[in-house]
Amino acid sequence: KFPEIYYQSFLGGAFGFGGRVETWTPSMIEQARRNVDIYKSLRRFLVEDYYPLFEQPQNLDAWDGAQYHDPATQEGFVLIYRLDSPLSTVEITLHGLEPAVTYEFRDPYTRRMFTQKGSQSITIKSERMAGHVLTYRRT
Repeated sequence: KFPEIYYQSFLGGAFGFGGRVETWTPSMIEQARRNVDIYKSLRRFLVEDYYPLFEQPQNLDAWDGAQYHDPATQEGFVLIYRLDSPLSTVEITLHGLEPAVTYEFRDPYTRRMFTQKGSQSITIKSERMAGHVLTYRRT
């Protein structure tokens, strides 16, 4: 199996993979299938508002990420990557959310869900060289 960040790094644009896929094990094929399904659920947001969440990384000692937001529906998703940053947690502020509205956030990989107001920042804890995806919508 590949690390999930391998697939997650393609979620913000043209999704694809290659190589000798005929040699992939059934578990690798299932992992690819799951990631294609996640991509299909997110791709409609790629033509909506885009917000970088960090300065452009100059090296691997950083976090990186972006938000894709549909202002008409108040839905979107967030991609966050901890590269080789020594910081295991980061706090992000999302753009375009209505401050007083409660949003439901969901991780499509773990299915973990939480709710919070649009005015609140989100704390992400991560291992090195790992990616995180959160979808959100108004409750």
